Amino acid sequence: MSAPEGWEGIVTEVGDGRQQWPVIPEDQYEAEIVDVGKPYEKVDSFKNETVTKMVVTFRLTADFLDEPVDIPAFPRIPNGLLPGGDGYVDERTTIFKIMKALGFDMKARPPFEPWTWVGMKCRVTTMNETKDGEETSWIESFKPLVPTRAAAPARTAAPTRNTTSRAPVGAGARAPLASRVQPEDDEE
Repeated sequence: MSAPEGWEGIVTEVGDGRQQWPVIPEDQYEAEIVDVGKPYEKVDSFKNETVTKMVVTFRLTADFLDEPVDIPAFPRIPNGLLPGGDGYVDERTTIFKIMKALGFDMKARPPFEPWTWVGMKCRVTTMNETKDGEETSWIESFKPLVPTRAAAPARTAAPTRNTTSRAPVGAGARAPLASRVQPEDDEE
């Protein structure tokens, strides 16, 4: 599959404009990817170097939400996936965690084609924090979807224990409790 326009190694510059995202309860949600943005460059304030990132927008749903909520993730694209890279993606990177949660077999070295992720689902955990005086929700972790109870295999009854087998070791006859208790000596 050929890369769509914008993914051929051309990186655009993005300003520092901020968009307000909804604040939702910290919890786990089923999430579907609804958009994958083109890569952009940003200065990493911790390392003081330019890194390549992208925006992956997840639509979160839960019974307690009035309507689905879109929350973005901003994963860094590892150098190994940039033009001229060797394809290496460390398991600690957000890209690795997202791909694994979406069901990719990371040992098989799947192709990095994030534009194909739209419509794929996983489970996410959100956290809330206050930044510059405003509270915001962000995605902390990504996990595979767990099967629902209806989809889980039916459980069978536990096997019954064979009661006709021999008695456990050390299960010999015992004297009644009253005869095992030693009377105390009363000195008067």
